[in-house]
Amino acid sequence: MSHTANVVDTLPSRQGRSLQQLLRIETRQQLAFWILFAGLACIIVFVRVGVVYRFHPLFIAYMWVVAMLILCRYLFFAIYDPPFWRLENMSQR
Repeated sequence: MSHTANVVDTLPSRQGRSLQQLLRIETRQQLAFWILFAGLACIIVFVRVGVVYRFHPLFIAYMWVVAMLILCRYLFFAIYDPPFWRLENMSQR
């Protein structure tokens, strides 16, 4: 336990560039693009693995649909800022 604490304490406070700086993400639309890019790459890999291991075609279709729904949810909230979030934040002040 103390070994881990010592390692964390000796790490520099800044570890170079962040992923946001590396990908040059400045707007919500750019974030949505990178979410889409990474999500589609993962979906392609999962479907290809399913085909290689000869999963049942219905399971592959189910896997693809669920992955697309999850990806679309993240894309939607990366672009859209729902008004009820702003109302909650204003009432806490």
